[in-house]
Amino acid sequence: MDKQEPRPSGYAASDLTQSDLKAFATYDPETGAFTRNRDGKVLGTKETNGRIKIYVHGFLYLAHRLAWLYVCGKWPSGTIDHKNRDAGDNRFHNLRIATKSQNMANSEVTWGTSGHRGVYRQKNTKLWRARIGGVSLGYFDTKEAASAAYDAKAIELYGEFARAA
Repeated sequence: MDKQEPRPSGYAASDLTQSDLKAFATYDPETGAFTRNRDGKVLGTKETNGRIKIYVHGFLYLAHRLAWLYVCGKWPSGTIDHKNRDAGDNRFHNLRIATKSQNMANSEVTWGTSGHRGVYRQKNTKLWRARIGGVSLGYFDTKEAASAAYDAKAIELYGEFARAA
């Protein structure tokens, strides 16, 4: 591992500016890759969850947040969502600001064994139940009908962030 450059005295992670970042590395918004200006080395280490982390001046940053700073000139105001749900795809057109609930609405998570998001079998009635955000959407004869109810409500609540079937 390369020795990290020492950070300036009194420097804090949140003090990193767009100009500091651009002096340290170059970001390609078409590929999502960062390269160190000094030697052209591609930066970043992929975590088990797919996110990429990069050291800048001795501090560890998430690459998608650095991409936002690099392009927009300021730190993102909230969570960054990867539109295609690939946490390692940091191309700028794949990134957008989201609330935590919007980000979760666009996640890969499914519940139970139904194979459908927000749908599970109600044991005492043998019907399929759909729930979203802690709210019951009702009971259905088929898991497909319950899933359709979930998808419709998700689109109503989360719009473009909804991950419908």
